[in-house]
Amino acid sequence: MWTCHFKELKQPMESLTIFLDYLVKLIKTCFVLTFKIQISTAFDPISFTAIKGSRYDNYISLSTMVVNNRATFNNLYGAFKCTVPGIYFFSFTALGQPNKELRLSLRVSKFPVITVYSNGPASNTVSGSTLLHLSEGDLVYLFIEKGDITESNQLDHAYTSFSGYQLSDKAPTGFLSGIVGRQSMASASDDRTESSESTDVNSKVQFKPDHKDHIFELMEASDDSDD
Repeated sequence: MWTCHFKELKQPMESLTIFLDYLVKLIKTCFVLTFKIQISTAFDPISFTAIKGSRYDNYISLSTMVVNNRATFNNLYGAFKCTVPGIYFFSFTALGQPNKELRLSLRVSKFPVITVYSNGPASNTVSGSTLLHLSEGDLVYLFIEKGDITESNQLDHAYTSFSGYQLSDKAPTGFLSGIVGRQSMASASDDRTESSESTDVNSKVQFKPDHKDHIFELMEASDDSDD
């Protein structure tokens, strides 16, 4: 009697177990797919690489874009404009002229961040890289403080390159460029003063804007001419 009832219940229980196993697998699959989709669509990093440089005033014009993924880039002044605040990685290379000094700086909105130097009988390559925490409106570019660069006249060779890659889209929290960006943008109007000098509280290094650097005015004029 009891055995008969148990056999009658066994088949529905097995079916329910199979169904629950299938449901669990389906939920796991949906979760994994949703997670992968979120990863692939949530963050599309801004990035660029520009090559083939020539001097334009104290700036480096870069004629060829190798990569440009959503980057706002001015080729005439070789300047990247930050439209999305966050942490960015930048790197650059350039070739100096024989028997001449070359002093080249990577700048954020008139503030020299890193400077490289070359001097010798032969042409020497200079390079640099850095992480920057950028604010919206920051301009990142190369500035020739002294000397000049050399570029290849061959189409398939380039001695000058400038690259940038967004690592995160977090707003600035006090790193150098977070301070620099806000202050330099505030001083980008007509009342640029020495008060825009900045000190990074972590490094105790004082960063001073170069008031002979007219990147904001030049970029504005360039934008107006494009219109």
